[in-house]
Amino acid sequence: STHCISSAASDVYKRQPYTFDFVCTQPDHDELPAQTQLYHRQQELVIIVGFETTPGELQSRRLEFTALITIPANTLEPGTYRATLVGARESRRWTFEVL
Repeated sequence: STHCISSAASDVYKRQPYTFDFVCTQPDHDELPAQTQLYHRQQELVIIVGFETTPGELQSRRLEFTALITIPANTLEPGTYRATLVGARESRRWTFEVL
């Protein structure tokens, strides 16, 4: 899958959730986005989208899906973070500040 960040704030207060969304483009109709895992180590965040195979003969009608991700308030300490959204063909990176 390929990901394109739609919106991601460049800064957020610690007491607020950090929210971003992205468009996920899949190569075929046989899978659907199922869950997202967030890995956090010091100032690095890695986001991995998991997929599930559509059951039986069913197929997804669309190849593009928009996902909204929210990191709860008070999860990240103040500082500058680098986030990586991992895709099968390419990854997207950006930085943001927690105030």
